[in-house]
Amino acid sequence: MQGPKTILAHPGRQHSHHTCLALQERSMLSRYFTVFWHGRSLFRKIEKILPERLLNELKKRHYDPINADNVRMNYRLFSKDVISRLRRKRNSHLIDRLFDQWVSRDLEHDDYDLFIGYEASALKSFRKSKALGKTCILDLASLHYSFQNKVFGAAGIDPFNGNAALREQIEVMKEEELAIADYIFAPTKFAKRTLIDGGIPEKKIITIPYGCDIKKFKGKKEYRKTGKFKILFTGLFGKRKGVQYLLQALKELDLKDAELTCIGQLSGGEEIFKKHAGEFRYIPFLHHQELAQHYQDADVFILPSILDSFGMVVLEAMACGTPVIVTENTGAKEVVREGIDGYTVPVMNVEALKEHLLTLYVNRDLAEAMGRNARSRAEQFTWKRYRQRVREALLSIQQDRVSAELRDIKTHTSKSCSQNLTIDIQQFTFIN
Repeated sequence: MQGPKTILAHPGRQHSHHTCLALQERSMLSRYFTVFWHGRSLFRKIEKILPERLLNELKKRHYDPINADNVRMNYRLFSKDVISRLRRKRNSHLIDRLFDQWVSRDLEHDDYDLFIGYEASALKSFRKSKALGKTCILDLASLHYSFQNKVFGAAGIDPFNGNAALREQIEVMKEEELAIADYIFAPTKFAKRTLIDGGIPEKKIITIPYGCDIKKFKGKKEYRKTGKFKILFTGLFGKRKGVQYLLQALKELDLKDAELTCIGQLSGGEEIFKKHAGEFRYIPFLHHQELAQHYQDADVFILPSILDSFGMVVLEAMACGTPVIVTENTGAKEVVREGIDGYTVPVMNVEALKEHLLTLYVNRDLAEAMGRNARSRAEQFTWKRYRQRVREALLSIQQDRVSAELRDIKTHTSKSCSQNLTIDIQQFTFIN
């Protein structure tokens, strides 16, 4: 069976470029909508006038294997997004809604069977696609919003900074997207469980784990047995990622020759940053090649997130041969084998972090063995495998769609025949 023609629409990037490539590889891609695609000619025009911080962010919005002819970019929204970033007053919710409006207006001009959209940026497009008789898929890179509210509330974190009206507006949107979607892609069983608990029928949820580029993130060649014990954290530096608990654990352990490096933009973590100034090395941004070197150089990688639907940085660290420590609320815990590749600890638990950090600190041979196991484990979760799973899921969805259409035709034909038979019998009775 020929693969379904599919439209993909994402205002940012996340993992959507790999989904896009999965479609392109089998001629299933109808169009890839985005706010900004890092085209070479466009980038040459703007790279001299934008600050390095913003340029680094924009450079992520490109993936060479994707055919630019299949990409539809919104220049107006791109300009609005850039200006808001320069002013440091970016309203991602507004950009997402404007993006959705733009995509929905264009859908009538494209030939497609399936539409894949992303949370809080696909409602109008879902409505239009359903009106056109298309199948809608929500590629959910997060957890059910009600579970997020529960966890963040317990941790004293408010993602909406007290804006109750915006919270309600976004949650109403998310709820309708979940209801309209014929299928939902979830990255982990953990994410799937939060959806089921949130009232979503299990039959419409498809679990597809994310992957890692094991060629970019190569396993380390050597492991330190003495000297500095290097600890690494990568991700947005803020309360959501739980860096405050990692910093507290290290302060209480006070390990000789232990060194923590944190890589990632500040995101609500300014107060934590000031409180622990001088206790760690901070790097706001690195490209993949440089990041891989830090993964390889680390003795342990820690992601102490309060909540993370997956955490692709965990797979990247494992691919580089580094043991990991993650929390129970990190989706990537499903990749980590306890005591083999790393450890899973309770959320916000400083004592558990201290225990496992100390174990690896005093036993470098164990850290090496776990690191080598981690590399082997990561090799089972490649982006190639992810793309294959996406295509398998879409082909299955298309088969369900075709089967449903055949059932409708059969039912309609059966009803029609039954009605005609009734008319013929009535006519026969009247004549006699």
